[in-house]
Amino acid sequence: MGKFNRFGLLLALVGLIGFIALLAGGTQFPVVRWPIEALSGLAFSFAWGLGVPVWLAYTMALVCFAAVAMACYWIGKKLSIMFRR
Repeated sequence: MGKFNRFGLLLALVGLIGFIALLAGGTQFPVVRWPIEALSGLAFSFAWGLGVPVWLAYTMALVCFAAVAMACYWIGKKLSIMFRR
């Protein structure tokens, strides 16, 4: 695995942790349960706000998590290539 891919994966992980902290940071749950709480909270927002079925709300929430991870990976890889020069 190249240096650029490692930096991209690191930034994707940091981005996911930040996204989870943004969604579940104000809850009284322990930090270990934050990812589940963030996913459930986002799915609830989609289901209640848009009126979609529960299975579609969870699918949309998972797609949002994947989109954040992919965007942060892409940004990290581009930054790594840019700083190489």
